[in-house]
Amino acid sequence: MATKNTMRTVSVRNILAHKLRLALTLLAVVLGTAFISGSFMFTNSLSSTFDSAVSTAFTGVDAAVSQKEGGPNLDQKMRDDIAADPDVRAVNMQSSQTVVVANKDAEAFQTGGGTSSVQPYYPEEQSVGEPATLVEGSEPNGTGEVLINDSAAEEFGIHVGDTLLVVHPDQRDEVKVVGVVKPAVDQGPSLTLLMGHEAFVERYGNSAQLKVAAAEGVDADALVDHLNETFEVKAESGQKLAEEISDQISSALKFVNYFLIAFGLIALLVGTFIIANTFSMIVAQRTKEFALLRALGASRGQITRSVVTEAFIVGLVGSAVGVIAGMGLVALIKAVFEAKDMPMGGGLGLSVSAVVVPLLLGAVVTIISAWAP
Repeated sequence: MATKNTMRTVSVRNILAHKLRLALTLLAVVLGTAFISGSFMFTNSLSSTFDSAVSTAFTGVDAAVSQKEGGPNLDQKMRDDIAADPDVRAVNMQSSQTVVVANKDAEAFQTGGGTSSVQPYYPEEQSVGEPATLVEGSEPNGTGEVLINDSAAEEFGIHVGDTLLVVHPDQRDEVKVVGVVKPAVDQGPSLTLLMGHEAFVERYGNSAQLKVAAAEGVDADALVDHLNETFEVKAESGQKLAEEISDQISSALKFVNYFLIAFGLIALLVGTFIIANTFSMIVAQRTKEFALLRALGASRGQITRSVVTEAFIVGLVGSAVGVIAGMGLVALIKAVFEAKDMPMGGGLGLSVSAVVVPLLLGAVVTIISAWAP
């Protein structure tokens, strides 16, 4: 009877003896596993990018306040009452008005994948959370003055003193750029105009949510409880809200992940037929060789295991290359996003699932495809 070492040697020799056939089989495995691995990495990277942005947006926010069902609006009086509470250091409106921004010749600025919006501005000492840094000019005063984010100013060639047209659903306004700010969160290709708090309320109305910072020595959880007990509002901690938003984003990204993985599985399914066909030809071409091995003492099981061993090696190598190819796909996608001024953080999104799942799938599919013939 042939030894196990002999049969393993036969398996390796046959793989190396048919390099073209090996390359085609590997390609079938690589295509499928690359899509699957790349899907995991891409969604991991997206999730990490959004989580980082959400975390930064709520850094320093001790409480997020929204209107209680059946309760009063978060109008100026409510904001003043909360701000006057001794447990509160500062109150900011969490609000944004989507607009179209154009130059004085009425030529709209195209932000591509970004947005154009107007938001309330708060000086550093009045800010809740990470403040925007004024890098040029002065603070806005009234509805006719705004600040602009630095990336948009550079992208569209907007300078302090320029006049802009701002169009929103109700009317068209003229505003003057009086300063440039660097936001705490990188906004990519978005164009953001910042208007003084009172001017923003006058032009765009009240906010549906407030960000609240606790006074010195007041615990965030204690502040949340105090706000819920003292005012007719719904308050929750900034950290909890950030976690809820991150969970919602993760849930939404799961659909993207499933959608992309489906393409990988389809590619792997097509590859299964190619692999099965390849190994059918291998078995047919090696009938005489198998007969000779049987004559030399190899059992039927040893010959079967020899073919399966070949499939396992091909599947494992192909899957490993597929994982590397998946990394390359993600790197390429990130490069395209960055070229469009939409940078993605989070590295390449490598994780255990992004490596182990494609390796197992590739190896198992290849073994099953080779087993039947």
